[in-house]
Amino acid sequence: MLLKMIPGRHFAAGFVVLCMSMFAASSAFGASKGAQPDSVKISSSGGCGTVPYVAPSDPQRLLRSVPKSTRDAYIGWKDYPIQKSAWANWKPKKKSGLSIEVVWVPLSTPIDVAGLASLKKTLNASGLVKSIKVQAVNSFTDVPGQLQQYQTALSRKPDLIIAAPIAASAFGPLVTKAGQAGIPTVNVQASGVNNKYAVNVGTNIYLLEAFTASGVLKAMGGKGSILQVRGFPGIPLSATTDSAWAKVLSRCPKVKVAGSVNGQFDSTAAKTAVQQYLATHPSSLQGLWETGTMALGARSAFSQAGRTPPPIADGVATRGNLAYWHNHPKYTMSAALTPFSELGGGPGRVVVRMLKGHGVKMNQVMAKPYVISKRSQLNSLWKPSWKESSTVGVDPPRGFYLSDSYLDGLFNRK
Repeated sequence: MLLKMIPGRHFAAGFVVLCMSMFAASSAFGASKGAQPDSVKISSSGGCGTVPYVAPSDPQRLLRSVPKSTRDAYIGWKDYPIQKSAWANWKPKKKSGLSIEVVWVPLSTPIDVAGLASLKKTLNASGLVKSIKVQAVNSFTDVPGQLQQYQTALSRKPDLIIAAPIAASAFGPLVTKAGQAGIPTVNVQASGVNNKYAVNVGTNIYLLEAFTASGVLKAMGGKGSILQVRGFPGIPLSATTDSAWAKVLSRCPKVKVAGSVNGQFDSTAAKTAVQQYLATHPSSLQGLWETGTMALGARSAFSQAGRTPPPIADGVATRGNLAYWHNHPKYTMSAALTPFSELGGGPGRVVVRMLKGHGVKMNQVMAKPYVISKRSQLNSLWKPSWKESSTVGVDPPRGFYLSDSYLDGLFNRK
């Protein structure tokens, strides 16, 4: 485990979990409709292609209070213990005219801009909020600057703070200070701040990685060799991914890991790493797993080497990879659709419910991943305009991510 990380790696650990992507070249997002996600079997025992059940870290047994369908979204959560929220019975002192402080990431990519826009739109539409003040650092490595912005936000004594932490662990003391002053912090990140005063909102990465990996194992027929493409070794996201991969692999005695490379959460770096691996390992591969954001580069490496790409577990689906899948009838893969256009709207709905005094039950508001591995699912999403080189991300169907009906089970009141 890396005890010290250079700022860039610190960012990769935090922000890739925040949205599982950084498509700097994207200029739009592909909204989807019609497809239903995979129904992946999660069980205490099973064959290759099923996902082993891993009990979430829930020492207070808080998940007993939520519907089973919602509870299932927490399977495998081990980053830290789920806690009862300090805001379970909280409501602001006023019913309207509320002030919100937002501490955001740099507004340098379309994803960041769109996420902030959907957040503000959701808050403004509630009729509860009078003021939304936004601060954003200019660099993804400026952790001290973001902490200072949080201090500034806290000094303004808002009704609630929303943060997208670059380095979530560094925010703990400040979130506690705000909480003790009666100010909640909602983090737009699943693996966020580990204390009762934070409400961390995001997708369960353990299930996302396990689901996409299991899809590839099924496509392989439960036998063969796989190549693993990681981001950075030693960061929390990699530890979660490694755990998920090891669990699904434990049920596949005829599948072996041929090798592992680090792609640095960058498509170009991943392409180079895979090219280097293929140049020295001529043996065939039947599958490829990647953590997220690197599948396009990994696939391109096979094409440039004159080799057919194996089924890929794509942690962040792009139009490019889905177009390749569509254009090659014999090809198959497993892809997670990431709610780019809702990265702010989903957490915004959590905030609105808190401002209405509905009482969030836990410090973790966890969303289910949306994974597809069947051509019928692909056909309901694909559009003729999609190009195999496109880095634009693909959203799940509207209404899937943290819908009102889903959130009902995570709040004490409606």
